[in-house]
Amino acid sequence: MGLSKGNDYIMISNVLYRFALFATPLLIMSSFADANHVLDRCDSEKHEVLSTPHECARPCIDGEKPKTCYYQFYLESYVTMGQACEYCLPNITNQLNATCQCVTADGVERAVLTVNRMIPGPSIQVCKGDYVVIDAVNLMSGQAMSIHWHGILQDGSQYYDGVPFVTQCPIADGNSFRYQWLAGNEGTHFWHAHHGSQRIDGLYGSIIVRTEKSFHRNMYDYDRPQDVIMLSDWFHVSASEHWPGTQVVNMGQNPDSLLIEGLGQYTDPATGNTTTTPLAVYKVKPGKRYRMRCIVATSMHCPYEFSIEGHRLLLIATDGVNIEPTWVDSIMSTGGERYDFVLFPKKNYSQKSYWIRLRTLDPCAGIQQFAVLQHKGGPDLPSSPRPVYNESFVTNGVVANAMNVNCSDNNRTELCVSDFRTTISYDNNIGDEPDFKHAVAFNFTAWLPADLYKPNSYGRFLMVAKDVPLSANLGQLSYVGPPSPVLSQFEDVPPDVFCNETHRPVPVGGVSMCTNMMNIPLGALCEFIVYDPSATTGLNHPMHLHGYHFHVVGMGLNPGKYPVLNNTVIHIYDKQNLLPRNFINPVLKDTVTIPSRGYVIIRFPANNPGFWLFHCHFDFHMITGMQMILHVGEQKDLPPVPPGFPKCSDYKPPIESVYEMKYL
Repeated sequence: MGLSKGNDYIMISNVLYRFALFATPLLIMSSFADANHVLDRCDSEKHEVLSTPHECARPCIDGEKPKTCYYQFYLESYVTMGQACEYCLPNITNQLNATCQCVTADGVERAVLTVNRMIPGPSIQVCKGDYVVIDAVNLMSGQAMSIHWHGILQDGSQYYDGVPFVTQCPIADGNSFRYQWLAGNEGTHFWHAHHGSQRIDGLYGSIIVRTEKSFHRNMYDYDRPQDVIMLSDWFHVSASEHWPGTQVVNMGQNPDSLLIEGLGQYTDPATGNTTTTPLAVYKVKPGKRYRMRCIVATSMHCPYEFSIEGHRLLLIATDGVNIEPTWVDSIMSTGGERYDFVLFPKKNYSQKSYWIRLRTLDPCAGIQQFAVLQHKGGPDLPSSPRPVYNESFVTNGVVANAMNVNCSDNNRTELCVSDFRTTISYDNNIGDEPDFKHAVAFNFTAWLPADLYKPNSYGRFLMVAKDVPLSANLGQLSYVGPPSPVLSQFEDVPPDVFCNETHRPVPVGGVSMCTNMMNIPLGALCEFIVYDPSATTGLNHPMHLHGYHFHVVGMGLNPGKYPVLNNTVIHIYDKQNLLPRNFINPVLKDTVTIPSRGYVIIRFPANNPGFWLFHCHFDFHMITGMQMILHVGEQKDLPPVPPGFPKCSDYKPPIESVYEMKYL
């Protein structure tokens, strides 16, 4: 049974459990559950023919007219293992028609946030060139929200990138907002809440943009809607109970559990009891080849390892961009990255099932979750026992995106992201001298209690352990959002809220809090050296850039004699050619994991005007200040603000006397 906060709860019978295992969740969820509410399935204002999610999740055909794909997202507060689970369990039919509103997660009852009462939420699966329209309806009482479409470049649709106070006002509860964008770049992407810690509580889902001429199409037989693997970490309480963090109960930000495609089981360490909620099941036929799309939708500060018992993985894409095929045994990753791989179930593997495993690594070691790869005719569960945490499927296997390895060591078996190569040449001038070159460090500043709790001061902090309050920053600037969206209301934002590394406000307790923004000329070739200045090995931060793919031209550990990296040391190493770069088809990413105490060098042409967020994809780090805005181009380079676009700002009118207010 699922563990609840009461003594008795819903009993899931073996019959129901086996049925739920058999019925693998199919990720072309219908958020368009009742198309009849749209008159003749047309937009009443433009008479645009709207296609349902079912119609849009189709094989892409050369020469086919693009569709306008319409989705409705209802965001609300909800609960796992709730009363709805007395009536049904999620299965293929339920997911397609959104008729079953039971959310099981790992079987532990808790309050969550959902879109259309599903975790993950509805999957957007379209063809390249389709126009995507999403009406987001906020039913979360007392919470504002926004949705970011992670991996969608938004070239021409900058106003729909979904970042509060950068590209739009937050959507207040009771209000709705229509997002619309062109599916212009193919690949595996995802959507998630971009306001506070809402993504952690369940607001995320997949985006798949297919094309009729996929580069690796001859390498697989199937690219099915259901072969999406969303990986997420999971608390057993709301994320707000971990931010800014407590001193006694639920200290720190380590996850309690993990989910694979929103499903899992949990063993209570106090009692040893394990929930019997369904696991995700992926059904395959031996001898066929399957394109699998793995999305790392995790939010915490942990690295993760993904692997499949008895199967190697042929990587063919990352972050939506094709790479030269590369065989690996496991994938390490942090939040925001995506990896597409081809799975080869061998003919002699018939009538068998295998474990799919996700596990945490240091500093969150000890947590793992499972799904099932079921070959045709195989049992509901593998015959082999679930591996214990320290047991690996393969000894000395090839690890993709390995953490904290020496990427210049030619004898290693691990693969750095910088080892991958794109399949075609992009941006042939990427090796030219950059027009804009910048080194930026991410870091934490420890608050002194006398500064943090000084009367009439209200600095943000993250309590990572007892009596350890930290402020997060990029370039020693801790980001605080402006009062109005800079994209649509730039003139309404007071100039003194902005800062950069040469224009800093007076720090409070060593922390400068402001809207950290860097201006970049449109068309400039940019190079960023992003590095970790920590003195001891610690975290691996995933850095995500909105609106762009960037080339990873170099990465590695501290290469020289200086024990700690800083801007001066980075400059010295660069002059000594200790930071090598590769300009031959370097991999394209939108999210990259920085080695602990190491660096990553990225390059990109600044050809997409706008205000684009660059931030750590660990949610608590981001909302504590580890982010900045890259302002590319000028106002004249931007598309016009959409008619009727919502506005927001501070409101501080002159103070009137009681007499003046009465007789106005």
